[in-house]
Amino acid sequence: MENDLLKFVLSANGGTATWKKKEKMSVHLRITGQLWYAKGVGGILSNTHLYSDCREQKVCFTSLTENNLKGIFEPNQVVLQSTNGKTLEERFNPRESFNSHGPSTHWDMPDLLYFSGYAIWNYLTMPFNFDLPGFDTKEIEPYLENEEQWRCLKVTFPDYIATHSKVQLFYFNQNGLLMRHDYFADILGSVPVTHYVYDHQQFDGLMLPTRRLAYLRDENNKVRLDHVIVCIEIMNINFCN
Repeated sequence: MENDLLKFVLSANGGTATWKKKEKMSVHLRITGQLWYAKGVGGILSNTHLYSDCREQKVCFTSLTENNLKGIFEPNQVVLQSTNGKTLEERFNPRESFNSHGPSTHWDMPDLLYFSGYAIWNYLTMPFNFDLPGFDTKEIEPYLENEEQWRCLKVTFPDYIATHSKVQLFYFNQNGLLMRHDYFADILGSVPVTHYVYDHQQFDGLMLPTRRLAYLRDENNKVRLDHVIVCIEIMNINFCN
């Protein structure tokens, strides 16, 4: 359901007409931060390429680790492949595997593919994915941070979209650009997380952020800026058919 803030944001970031012409994107990015080392998968995404579908949740990682393994994410299945396309590992209903995890549980490759796959798909497609069927959006009270007032969009995700949590908050500046993103990371034990979003650039008529820094929030909703749990840096995006 579209509201006035969503209409403004979609227009400010290139418009739905431009977005709907896109089918897939090729992305070169670097994903680092403390989370990956805490989960025993540090360095695997530090220099990776992927293809992402623009409307369906599907991400194909074409380079993972120094062995150049490949990985495919879909909400109900993840697949790890060799460079020649041979299936090395496959997991159906991958989210269920996190039910038995604790804070110190290390991830295997299917865990990594599922978490990073759904997360990066959402980051690459928002705010345009909010216009897909089943999303509910509502503007709530604005938020003041560093003497700048940001408009806030409360987004309720449909069940068919794999994401961090059912309800998430997105804060936009006066130009309609995303500045902050708050959610609870359910598969990490529902820990509260805040992203700060930077360096928006235009790619084929669309404005997309190229840098995200993720931090934990404490029980008083204060962002703990002393530790970057995830850093995402996008070097390039190309849209393709």
